Amino acid sequence: MNQNLEALIEEHANIMAEQMVKAADWAVSEEDVRHECNKLIDEFVKRAGLTVKGRHEYWLAWSN
Repeated sequence: MNQNLEALIEEHANIMAEQMVKAADWAVSEEDVRHECNKLIDEFVKRAGLTVKGRHEYWLAWSN
């Protein structure tokens, strides 16, 4: 894990804020924004040296 995690969080928060504003300008759908956000989160996880198991939504059950 990255030794200076707090500094990395601060740096990456600024990057994410800038990139999400840009994504909002070109995104056509919510999914476009979600994909851009996921890329940024993946970049942070990698730089921080973290291991994150799947974080995607899924259905456990469906009923009518």
